[in-house]
This record gives sequence, C-alpha cells and structure tokens, in this order.
Amino acid sequence: MAMRKLEGLNKTSLQYACKKETSNHKEFRFMYRLHCVLLVVQASSCNLVAEWFREHPCSFEHWVHYCNEHDLKELRDEQEMECLKDTR
Repeated sequence: MAMRKLEGLNKTSLQYACKKETSNHKEFRFMYRLHCVLLVVQASSCNLVAEWFREHPCSFEHWVHYCNEHDLKELRDEQEMECLKDTR
C-alpha cells in the first residue's frame, strides 16, 4: 500500500512546533540534536537538514563534528559547543 501525502499541514508550523517542543527540556534537546545528526548522515548535507528545521548549518556542522571526534554524549547541554553559546 502506498503512503498518502500529508495534506493540510503547514511546513513552517511543523518546523516551529518541533523547535518549540524540543527546547523545553534538556533530554528533548539532546534527542533533537541526535535525530538531526542522524538525518545529516542519511541526507549527507548539513545545509539540507538545517533548512528543513530552519536552523543555521553551523549548529549541525558542530554536532556532526562532536559526534565524529568525541561521543554522542557531547550533544547534551552540559557539553554545548562554542557556536551554540555564541547565539544565546
């Protein structure tokens, strides 16, 4: 059975809701970053995934870098990267 296209959903509203809901708790932010890194691995482009989530590609580049150089735990808030600190 073919999957039906989602109808009546606004892309911008979904992007905003995803960001808003994941920003409320540290674990949600960690899972958001982890999922974004997975999407970068699958899509092979930080720019593409950043566009999907209306984020700056720099964030995704740092997240991927930290995963490659260190460990997934580096995506947690306690280990925030300089690019993220500069935007707050």
